Amino acid sequence: MPIPLTDDTLPTALTGLTARDPRLARIVADYGPPPLWAREPGFPTLLRIILEQQVSLASAKAAFDRLLMVALPLTPERFLELDDATLKAAGFSRQKTRYGRELAAAVLSGSLDLDALDVLDDETVRAELVKVVGIGRWTADIYLLMAGLTVAARHGLEMEHALDIVNSTYVDVNIFHDEHKEKTKCLAQLPVSCWESAARRKRRTCSRPG
Repeated sequence: MPIPLTDDTLPTALTGLTARDPRLARIVADYGPPPLWAREPGFPTLLRIILEQQVSLASAKAAFDRLLMVALPLTPERFLELDDATLKAAGFSRQKTRYGRELAAAVLSGSLDLDALDVLDDETVRAELVKVVGIGRWTADIYLLMAGLTVAARHGLEMEHALDIVNSTYVDVNIFHDEHKEKTKCLAQLPVSCWESAARRKRRTCSRPG
């Protein structure tokens, strides 16, 4: 079972990574350990991620903070007690009001057991989460990441020859300086956005035989 990345486990993880890769060791030496964006697993975190769908993080945070003013502690039971007008005043759209209520009802009925997710593998967690109306792959992955279960580096860690690919594409110079422009000839064209990167990955996956 994967070990969640927490403030307690981060030093051990960094020690292992920096021992394997001197480039990471230099980065950690220069800038210190990376911050963790972890959130406590559970209903409030998942509800907040639903609020973050297709809006800025600042806007979602403001709505979540207003929600906490009228529902603290934030439990599924308390959320379901709030009427449409109260949720609208907090910043919930009609659609996200429905999604929040679907989530709360699923937790209360036991059809979604959030406490049990931390002993499941990633794909099983995703499968359980997306059963709830309003939770798609993006929301499930963000929950996996921010609730400290595991998602971010799984592909890189499991990919065959990952370190060989890193070594062949690693750039430690400014390729925009004239004296280093030759370096660009051995690099594949980089995607111009996260969207293009995801599209390329999807095309490679879908084009595989079988």
